[in-house]
Amino acid sequence: MSKEAQEILERSGNTFHFRVANYLKQKGWENRISPYYLDNISNKPREIDLIAEKSWTTHDDFNINACGTINIKLFIECKYLANKTTVFWFAPKDNQAAIELALKVGHLRPQHPALGDYHYTSGHESVAILFETTGGGPNKLERDPFYKALNQSLHAISALRNEGSIIRPQTNQQRLPRIVINPQHPVIICNSFKNLFKVDSASPTTFEKIIDSYFQLEVNYCHVKTDGRKVSEYFLIDIVDFSKIDDYLAVLDKNILAITSGNDL
Repeated sequence: MSKEAQEILERSGNTFHFRVANYLKQKGWENRISPYYLDNISNKPREIDLIAEKSWTTHDDFNINACGTINIKLFIECKYLANKTTVFWFAPKDNQAAIELALKVGHLRPQHPALGDYHYTSGHESVAILFETTGGGPNKLERDPFYKALNQSLHAISALRNEGSIIRPQTNQQRLPRIVINPQHPVIICNSFKNLFKVDSASPTTFEKIIDSYFQLEVNYCHVKTDGRKVSEYFLIDIVDFSKIDDYLAVLDKNILAITSGNDL
């Protein structure tokens, strides 16, 4: 193997990118790797690392007849963090905005008890709102890996949320079930949380390591929709430790239970 090729393999995040895709595929997720799309604002092509989608069959009120599927779609940016350290500043979550987000994404009924089981509203009373990664120079924020990742995931979900399912029939004769509900989530998956730290707004001079399997980054995102309208949307971006990704996938399974019990399907 050439020295140059070896150096590319060692410094490239593409290897981690494929590890994430392959693992999700083993867990039953359909993947689309590095799809390009046209940006609504700049009219230039952009790329998202990974779109992953999985379907769960849902049944009628008597739990007898299948009436369609619930398809969760993830817009994923993969971040291989080598030696850089990132500090996140945490503050209390905007609970009302999180509830409205869960209602919208999960199509849940207002006031239903299952609303509290959706991962946007259960746990994680504090969320990251600011961050900084080691490394200086001009355009410091634009060079931050998490700034790039949140922009890529939110740009993609804004542009592609109405593009339909990426799950394809296995044969030309097969017809896929009707998609009843299609929750879509922006996600950043990191190879490790080893160099990630948190600072609480109530005690802004002390820090600690982030040991959770995932946490949430709160973003108010102003963007242009495909019809040209300017809108501001509230998002919670899930930041996931790949070494603990099974914990996060179990959270998404719990979302399915919340949707099926808290919705008139």
